[in-house]
Amino acid sequence: MSQKRPNILLIMSDDHGQWAANCYGCHELHTPVMDHLARTGMRMDRCFTPTPVCSPARANLFTGKMSSQHGIHDFLAGIDGADANANKGDASGTPTLSTTTLDTELTLPELLQRAGYHCALSGKWHMGNGHQPQKGFNRWFSVRHPQGEHSGAYTYSDEGTDVRLEGFKTEILTDRALQYMDQWAQDCDDDQPLFLYVGYIGTHGPWRGHPERLVEMYRRSEFPSIPTEPLHPWTNVLYQNIGNRESLAQYYASVSHIDENIGRLVDRLEALGVRDETLVVYTSDHGLACGHHGVWGKGNCTTPKNMLEASIRVPMIVNHPGRIPAGQTCEAIVDHCDTFQTLLDWAGVPLPDDERVSNLPGRSYAPLLKGEPLAWEHVYFGEYGATRCIRTPEYKYVHRYGLDDRNELYDIVQDPGERNNLVDRPEFAQVQTALLERMEAFFTRYEVQERSGLRLGHVFDGIAADGSPRPERRTRPPGGA
Repeated sequence: MSQKRPNILLIMSDDHGQWAANCYGCHELHTPVMDHLARTGMRMDRCFTPTPVCSPARANLFTGKMSSQHGIHDFLAGIDGADANANKGDASGTPTLSTTTLDTELTLPELLQRAGYHCALSGKWHMGNGHQPQKGFNRWFSVRHPQGEHSGAYTYSDEGTDVRLEGFKTEILTDRALQYMDQWAQDCDDDQPLFLYVGYIGTHGPWRGHPERLVEMYRRSEFPSIPTEPLHPWTNVLYQNIGNRESLAQYYASVSHIDENIGRLVDRLEALGVRDETLVVYTSDHGLACGHHGVWGKGNCTTPKNMLEASIRVPMIVNHPGRIPAGQTCEAIVDHCDTFQTLLDWAGVPLPDDERVSNLPGRSYAPLLKGEPLAWEHVYFGEYGATRCIRTPEYKYVHRYGLDDRNELYDIVQDPGERNNLVDRPEFAQVQTALLERMEAFFTRYEVQERSGLRLGHVFDGIAADGSPRPERRTRPPGGA
């Protein structure tokens, strides 16, 4: 089957920290497929999520925009299809299902579909109304919200129709993705490429219910990749999992289970004779700490929200036989907004003259994948409500608007574990000022005022937008998806 444009298989896990794969140095973890894809393609070592929680992180990748542009700032809780308020949080500061979805955005699948791609989704959407097929997709099979346990009976959305199936979600999502591959190969024209998005949720909590044969592999592990650190003073959720060997074994098993099923996807591409015509991308919406920094969770596992390395750093493994030279690693600082641009570039799909994609912060790193030189600005910008971050190869600065006593500055080279906060020290005043000015210039250029995270303040922390404590603030609020 010859095609004018490459197929794209985009696989995104949920809560998979970059550290949690053998090819990223966690050698007690069994991930042979990820390792193979990295060994025969490129492993990107400094890939980040712009917002370390599910819904906005996914929207970052599917729109190429920061959260203060598309307007989704926290996880969208509630039952899919239910009436809900705008994404401002309810009276207790808990995020709700938002009416701010991607309806007004021009998304990656829409752009690819316009260029002739057959687009399909199997898995987690979580950017609003996930029970219904979204723009740009020809086929749709989704995990609704709430996403529930990892095994057992569950009601999926099959083209908007409820279908109840029983089994491991990771395997059921793979089964449907394989079905979509087969249908595309059978029904579509030879020159119509495939964009298949597979959204796994196995690495997300609850950390139980994964295949026993895999969990048992890890129950005897010493987990040498997990540091032993004191409880972080800001921790607020899931702290009971820290040091829990069963929770760790379940998390490791979930990664291995996803790895097995990625193998099934890649094998099917080979069986269909299109492996060499397909770009395979594996990443995660955001990271997850499993005791790192003395927390368990992502950006919302502390009060106020955090931008810790374990929360913002994600795996990015990119493989395309014959087009991406084997055995490469890349130290460029990239994020999901860059990946949006890169996938379009790889597909040969230019951005249209449309105001919805007229002011994007990302850029394509496609030349780097091909081993070509590319001038690159090595800097990361992140946000979570009123918490904003800038990270260079040397320093990370986290600024919390309205909470001046909670700002952070780290020398990432000398202190990669982020243990020694240098903020407001006179000898680093020039560094801190320069980073803050650079960060504010970035957001001034790109944010949409009515969608800015600063308008929300720290309401998701139970703190008012002006920084004052709210009476209903909880010390241990529930974690979000």
